[in-house]
Amino acid sequence: MDGSYLTGWQQMGGKWYLLGADGLMKTGWEQENGTWYYLQGDGAMATGWQNIDGKYYFLKDSGAMEGTTFTKDETQYTINADGSLANAKKKKNTGGGAYTLAFLDADTQAMADSLNELKADAFDGDEEEDYYDDDKKDYDKDASFILNGKLQQIAEHRLAMARSKGYGSSRIPDEGTLDDYLKSIGESTARRHTEIYLINCDDVTQAEEKLLRNHDSDEKKRVDRVIYYKEMGVAHQQVGDKHYYMIILMR
Repeated sequence: MDGSYLTGWQQMGGKWYLLGADGLMKTGWEQENGTWYYLQGDGAMATGWQNIDGKYYFLKDSGAMEGTTFTKDETQYTINADGSLANAKKKKNTGGGAYTLAFLDADTQAMADSLNELKADAFDGDEEEDYYDDDKKDYDKDASFILNGKLQQIAEHRLAMARSKGYGSSRIPDEGTLDDYLKSIGESTARRHTEIYLINCDDVTQAEEKLLRNHDSDEKKRVDRVIYYKEMGVAHQQVGDKHYYMIILMR
């Protein structure tokens, strides 16, 4: 043996691995020639949408981290300077309503679709009046929610804590209300916001029914109605045969 090792990018079993000078597989974030890659716990290079330390990142087929805003189908994804998701929204002037959020599972996507359809149903814009071919105005910007990357992190965290610690009177033990939590992580509470926790649902249809019954009535104060808000984060967990959702909305 001459003591030499395989180093650099190596393909094994159809997956790519990055080996250091000692021949050992690297894991976590690694930068190569100015481009960031993420190596999973087993060393395999990650691709597609990945939730890493609570944030969403998009890794191209080459493994390279996406660092700029991009559009896929009718969804525009805006990326933060660190490569994490800043927000996702429906491409402007495409009618509003539901749109694909490629990093969500099917049940969470279904709930996001319901929220966006509520926005579309309440939208009172007029394309003929508000938009012309030579006008770049986003006439249907209020016909869908913007998924806010930070609110998504908060929704997923709050749901996990509610499931592990309990939830009552809009409070989680040791964490408090949504207001309390926002203050604890240095987030402003100046903008109107609300938290909706849907529990013990047989399926997404029952969760949607609960949402409509409690947060889509003309009799409700506007701050209690879903359509009052503009940005969202939506989280879902299935425990046994029951489904739980946490929805964070911000004006």
